[in-house]
Amino acid sequence: MKIRAIVNNNNLIDLITNSHNTPFWEITYHWHRMYQAKGIQYQHFVGEITTTYNIPKELISLLDKQCKLVNEGIFSVDEIIGDKIKAFKLKLQNKNACIVNLYIEGDGVDFCIVENN
Repeated sequence: MKIRAIVNNNNLIDLITNSHNTPFWEITYHWHRMYQAKGIQYQHFVGEITTTYNIPKELISLLDKQCKLVNEGIFSVDEIIGDKIKAFKLKLQNKNACIVNLYIEGDGVDFCIVENN
């Protein structure tokens, strides 16, 4: 994976964008773990949002709903609203990987990427 920038403590800096590279969030993050599920290899990252750009209201609404469901103890959120979030085609800027399982609460960000083939 090509890294855009590295900051102190091995944190990475990148942008979460859509497929047209429209920036939504600038984040600092670090690799957490790698896992495989249903034959797909995931890289899991955690970090913080440092800058927020012009986020579509529909995406904000979905992420708020997701956060509320998780805080209520419902952990099958991806099955409930995952396809709606996937429609935004979120990715790390200029990387050949899409973001899945995005979770934002406050300034905290937790997400997985899957390499596009």
